[in-house]
Amino acid sequence: MNLEDLELLQTLSGLPGIAGHEDAVIAWMKDQMSRMGAEVRVDFLGNVIARIPGRSANAPRVMVFAHMDEIGFMVRRIEDNGLLRIERVGGVPEKSLQGQAVMVWGAQRLLPGVIGTRSHHLTPPEERLRIPPFDELYVDVGARDRQEAEQLGIRVGTPITYAPRFYRLAGGRVAGKALDDRAGCWVLLKVLKHILEDPVPPEVFLVATVQEEFHLQGALVAAKAIQPHLAICIDIAAATDTPDLAGKGEIALGKGPVIQTFTFHGRGSLLGLIPNPRLVEAVARIAAQAGIPHQFGVFRGGLTDASYLHLAGSGVPAIDIGIPTRYTHSPLETCSEEDLQHTVALILEWVAALSTLPDLQRGHLVYMTDFKME
Repeated sequence: MNLEDLELLQTLSGLPGIAGHEDAVIAWMKDQMSRMGAEVRVDFLGNVIARIPGRSANAPRVMVFAHMDEIGFMVRRIEDNGLLRIERVGGVPEKSLQGQAVMVWGAQRLLPGVIGTRSHHLTPPEERLRIPPFDELYVDVGARDRQEAEQLGIRVGTPITYAPRFYRLAGGRVAGKALDDRAGCWVLLKVLKHILEDPVPPEVFLVATVQEEFHLQGALVAAKAIQPHLAICIDIAAATDTPDLAGKGEIALGKGPVIQTFTFHGRGSLLGLIPNPRLVEAVARIAAQAGIPHQFGVFRGGLTDASYLHLAGSGVPAIDIGIPTRYTHSPLETCSEEDLQHTVALILEWVAALSTLPDLQRGHLVYMTDFKME
């Protein structure tokens, strides 16, 4: 990845944008897409939609999308001593929080703060391995009392994000805040640049969505307006190549984008996506023909924007393409520069091949029906 691309990813990572408060990311993505020469609009919910006309009138209408929002917090109470009690927005893990640096969005500026942690010297042995529940946590911005916190522009409902940090690690890997799914937004921008320079057969809508981390609301609204014939969701795929996840899967950094064959939340929600098997095979075939490394994934424990979107209208064939990512939903998510570039290549190869909608008709027999026991 060249320096310009790396700086683009760092900028995206650093932008503040928890679900429902993505305005900084919305404005930045709209500006970037417009500068490239795309026809861009923002819908009432905040989705940024770029339309690129296709070369062929018979080609399908394709929606490629990634979400802008990140997990984070909101102020739910200001204590008399100026400390901020918080509520989570999205799947924030308690185990990653104590002592973490955060940014509180005051009325006029971003305010640095820290999530409080009990002094080690004053922690009894029986408490040292305990993870405090969320309602015990608080943020300290240095305010001496409630009045000073309010003078800083803090009130109930003020958003809070992890502090922006971004590092280029050894081995062509990067670590930063909100790579879920600013890495996907980076892919959108690179795909847009290439398609504008070298048009493809289908009409393509590149959509940066809002509120994925809050019940997947943005993409569905965009899909209802666009009415695509085919949808491709770009999100992260949880890597399982660290010792703590040994045996949980085969997804590794550096081995290419993940073609998800199964996505299911399984914790409080029965939603998910099992894509049309013929669509999975078609994408895999394109990747193989182009020499693009790729992996297959089965993901239980999370959802993506595609988990609702495929139900829009009379149904939209949809598939998840995942960027392998370690330490998901932590303050420093980690992915591979090479995987990002291969994800761009896969999306470009796929849309370039869509002169017609692939045959996705269900009911084709793929197994012998006359099998008999010996």
